[in-house]
Amino acid sequence: MSLLKLKEPVQIVKGLASRIPGMASSPKGGDAPSASYSYDVWMKHLWHLWKNGLQKMPDTVVELGPGQSLGVGLAALLSGADAYYGLDYARICDLTGSANLLDEMVLLFRGQAGQQIKGWPAYGPEFPHHILPQPLLDTALSPGRIQDIASAFSNDSPITIRYIAPWMNRSIDPGSADLVLSSVVMQYLSDPVRAYTTMYEWLKPGGMMSHEISFTGHQFAREEWNSHWSREEWTWQMIVGNRPGAVSRLPFSAHVSAIRSVGFEIACAMIETDRGGIAREDLASRWIGLSDSDLHARSGFIQARKPSH
Repeated sequence: MSLLKLKEPVQIVKGLASRIPGMASSPKGGDAPSASYSYDVWMKHLWHLWKNGLQKMPDTVVELGPGQSLGVGLAALLSGADAYYGLDYARICDLTGSANLLDEMVLLFRGQAGQQIKGWPAYGPEFPHHILPQPLLDTALSPGRIQDIASAFSNDSPITIRYIAPWMNRSIDPGSADLVLSSVVMQYLSDPVRAYTTMYEWLKPGGMMSHEISFTGHQFAREEWNSHWSREEWTWQMIVGNRPGAVSRLPFSAHVSAIRSVGFEIACAMIETDRGGIAREDLASRWIGLSDSDLHARSGFIQARKPSH
């Protein structure tokens, strides 16, 4: 008997138990705040945005799913942005821990650090001087501006930091954002067309979005990274139950198609390929038509632009 079959009853029991009042786990929102991780996430998106046509530091940055940390927002503000909005489905952010990251984040910028943690897609590997030249850094890292960023957590500052949870379509004014980004979040949204339509409305003409998307089954597919595509729909619904963190199971191509249908111009659509995992003959009936590209896409990285006109 396969490892997948042995573990499936355990997953079903967890899913069924989560439907009992009081038994569902609370959302955790990822790892605790880390300056080096947040720095890497921001630099990765920024480096590839520049490579794919961004020519000016975004003024207003919106992050979907910051989880426990607003560190990515701090990195954006230390790069020259003036407003950051972190939008989450539940109020799970450690605001005090996020504020405490500022000094460490400043040191990373002042030291002009390269990539901190090995990850995909890579950037650099050196500090992006072509994006953050010394004159810009001198202004962004001035003592007065750093104090303004610190004060923004209490709303007494010319710099804007807002954490909004739960977020709604109108959490951001239409046409007000320069950049919308997320890191390993979009796989949780079951209606990508609606989500990307909302981002399109938030962005200014010419604004961009940048998303790293995981296509693994996470805690619902521990046997093989892509075994969530082996479960028939009724089995999947029992496994998921009311447990937090359920992935939509939509593949890479579904996101690309949704982004195009909304009207975005795709600047890049990269795949991290993993040839391991389940075989094609193990796919559930709903997913039997997955392309080889989708079946082996462990992660995706998509950047797109709202047309200027």
